Amino acid sequence: MLQKTKLNVLGKITAVTIFSAAAVFLLNTTDAKAETINVSSDKIANTEASYAIQDALNQAEEKATDSNPYRVVVAPGTYKLTSALRIYSNTDLVLDGVTLTQDAGSTYTRNILKVGDQNDTHSGYYYKNISIEGGTLDEQGNSATAIKAVHTQNFSMKNVTVQNTHNAHLMETAGVDGLTIENCTFKNQLLDTKDVTYAYECIQLDIPVSKHIEGYLSEALQSKNVKINNCTFDNAPRGVGSHTTFLNVPFDNIQITNCKFSNMKSCAIQGMNWINCTISGNTITNSPRGIAIYSVRDFGTFLPSTATAEGGVTSSAPDTYVAPAKNQNINISKNTISCSGTDPYASYEPLAILLEGMNLTSASKKTSQSDSVPAGDYFISGAKVTDNTITTHGHGIRFVDTKNSSIASNKITCTGKKGSSFYGIQLREGSTSNSITKNTITNASTNGIYLNTKSSASSISGNTIKSAGKYGIDIEQASATTISSNKISSPAVNGIYIFSGSKVKTIKSNTITSARKYGIGLDDRTVVDLIQSNKITKPANNGINVYNKSTAKKIVSNKISSGKGYGIAIYSNSSKTKLKSNSIKSCKRGSTNM
Repeated sequence: MLQKTKLNVLGKITAVTIFSAAAVFLLNTTDAKAETINVSSDKIANTEASYAIQDALNQAEEKATDSNPYRVVVAPGTYKLTSALRIYSNTDLVLDGVTLTQDAGSTYTRNILKVGDQNDTHSGYYYKNISIEGGTLDEQGNSATAIKAVHTQNFSMKNVTVQNTHNAHLMETAGVDGLTIENCTFKNQLLDTKDVTYAYECIQLDIPVSKHIEGYLSEALQSKNVKINNCTFDNAPRGVGSHTTFLNVPFDNIQITNCKFSNMKSCAIQGMNWINCTISGNTITNSPRGIAIYSVRDFGTFLPSTATAEGGVTSSAPDTYVAPAKNQNINISKNTISCSGTDPYASYEPLAILLEGMNLTSASKKTSQSDSVPAGDYFISGAKVTDNTITTHGHGIRFVDTKNSSIASNKITCTGKKGSSFYGIQLREGSTSNSITKNTITNASTNGIYLNTKSSASSISGNTIKSAGKYGIDIEQASATTISSNKISSPAVNGIYIFSGSKVKTIKSNTITSARKYGIGLDDRTVVDLIQSNKITKPANNGINVYNKSTAKKIVSNKISSGKGYGIAIYSNSSKTKLKSNSIKSCKRGSTNM
């Protein structure tokens, strides 16, 4: 145990301060001249697979150093384990052509591979420079996580297949700085719909507390610098994600790129309290939800002091509310998402992309799965959702309490039943100072773009909205600075509808064709400063309709033609509207009604 003695002298500060985030992708053992220990098939046959492989890993534990890493190479074959393998620092386990299995139907939970001791007591990012290459880890349907890595720095996997768990994750990590998983396959993870164990994710980014990670020291240790690239996920509840977090200790620098997710029962990627996050180039098929990123939630959130009480490691993170960063740097781009089905585990609405903050007006209640979360606005901010191609039977893109963010250049095709309460793009519950630009939305079940419940957009511009089930653009109890240069065709009711006390500064240069009621409608005490240079063709009723104590201050230079009602109709006594330079042609009831 020489290595442990040497590292323990350095103490907890070493793990936190010496190894910075820049060290996330340190050299793997394959990049240096490594000592090699071969585990032959003869040795395995003469002893037992668990003993033979563990003996080699123990030798590496005793001798490997940063400058002298070790490679443990196992001969190709299929081997049944009778105990979990434990791997330590500066070790590369090579399993090319190897399948490691467990006894099927085991009545106990047993990992295939675990970083550290069976009941590990080390703090910080203690273990380091560990990699797994090749092979298949098969849990044979047991209720045990195949791989666990906690209190670890620079852990990597390449070309590994992990499969066949029942009511357990395929892989769990917590308190990891530098997790790289490339060209790996995770599949066939079964989770019962009754008596749910919360083991949703193939790869779970968890937190080291006793209720969630057994066999390790509890500590409010941040997970950061995670890179999951070019991996395949099939037939599981969720692919990658987290449903637990420490208050004021976000997961930092999460990259999920170029992966394929198919047949997810719940969600492909579901994160909680992630910052500096990139989710890009992934393909998601046959999943009720594609990508869902939450802030702190009122379940699954633990106070740093809880980990301190359990593990004895002091945390600098407070237990009190701290306002989130205004730029959390969340980027979701160039993903192809095709949604279908419903979540069998919880009442989540189907959708392609969700960003959801939480505004707590009072502290949440402590439960068995969460500490009490202090009151405060845990918003998401600084997100960019761009260039995604979406086919969805539910919502396309939804922001909840998400601020200072943008939704741009996405292509959304909706396949849900017309009239159902799903939207192409929606901002709700205080999602303010956002922009929605250059998106294409086809066949939205209800509204193409929908803002409600005190949300706001600085710009809704350059969008193309076809055949919305109700309104093309709908602003309800919300506000927008500019609605401009949008192309809206064949909405089932109105092209643009502003109502329920909403405010809009400018509606300008939009093209609205074949609205089945109004081209532009104002209702219920709404205020619009300027309606200018819009082209409205073939509305089934009035081209522009101002109604029910609403105000349109200026309506100028609009072109309205071939309507079945008036070109412009003002039914509101409170609206002292200035009309100027409008061109109205072939409207059956006349040009204006005031």
